[in-house]
Amino acid sequence: REPAIRPTPARLATPVPPLPVPTHTSAVDDSFLASTTLWPSGRAIYRRGGSLWLDDTAGSSPLKAVRAGYSTGKDGFDLRAVLRQSRGPADAAYGVVALDQPGSPANNVALLVRGTGAWSLVRTVAGHAAPLIDWRQEPAVRIGHNSPNELELRLEPGSATGAARAFVVIINGRRMTVTAPAGNVAAGGRVGLVAHTGALIVCDDLSVTAG
Repeated sequence: REPAIRPTPARLATPVPPLPVPTHTSAVDDSFLASTTLWPSGRAIYRRGGSLWLDDTAGSSPLKAVRAGYSTGKDGFDLRAVLRQSRGPADAAYGVVALDQPGSPANNVALLVRGTGAWSLVRTVAGHAAPLIDWRQEPAVRIGHNSPNELELRLEPGSATGAARAFVVIINGRRMTVTAPAGNVAAGGRVGLVAHTGALIVCDDLSVTAG
């Protein structure tokens, strides 16, 4: 007589723990040539050829475009973009945005320039903007419509010797002598561009790497 075959009891699947949230995604290197949904689109923000256009000529507040789903992480970053002002008054500010937190009110850090040859580093917390480095004139800033400015904003991490995190600004290859302590700035956030009221801004290239 053959022994009775007993069914093997069903085994419950072992739950798989979720993957840890990365400190940053892969580096962005965007020449705006590929079709992508990572940048907003519409009448005011659009791609044309290999550039991204921010048209704030009819706006009443700064126009911001950020890369969806990107976080710069907590160990520093290097954000660079080539921007030019196509239209608008010389004192209209434009530049790059880093550490941007989704939602409202706004929270981010922005490196801004004006066609007058001035630049500033601004931190916005809960919608209120305050300069980390106030407006100052700089010969390295190219003035006039359609004059390209290469803006680079670095967050340098603290060191074992006790140096604190700090923001470093480089404009058209020239490192600015003044830096700004990062203090309690958020550890990560999105990157992007901003055009202030009255300006039509063109970005031909943007790249960022995170530590």
